[in-house]
Amino acid sequence: MLRRRRPPPRERIGWTSRRQTCRRCARGGPSPLPWGHVRPGPARHATRADVLDKSVMPAVDSPIPDGLSVTELTTVLATLLASPNAVGMHVGIYDPELDPTVQVATALVDAIVNAFETANKHN
Repeated sequence: MLRRRRPPPRERIGWTSRRQTCRRCARGGPSPLPWGHVRPGPARHATRADVLDKSVMPAVDSPIPDGLSVTELTTVLATLLASPNAVGMHVGIYDPELDPTVQVATALVDAIVNAFETANKHN
């Protein structure tokens, strides 16, 4: 019986590797991680709001410095969503209590909508 190689736990990957991976994907380059971003077969993409830079996404429980910009997130999501294997998406780690004006939520939703629109143009 063949076993699929499992990725290392998130704790061992680290934020720097995740940011580098997303930025490399946004530029159309190969993923530095052994399993890549897009696996063969149906894929559900999990998007965490805390990968965004804390200057644009303060409404998370653990904001990170030097995270992705909204433009970089939109590019990465559009790349992933343009895959014919994309069947679903989950967005998490956004805390509405830390965004009383919903300004941050609006920027996040706009990025996701723009990603879907860009992905649809390429299909």
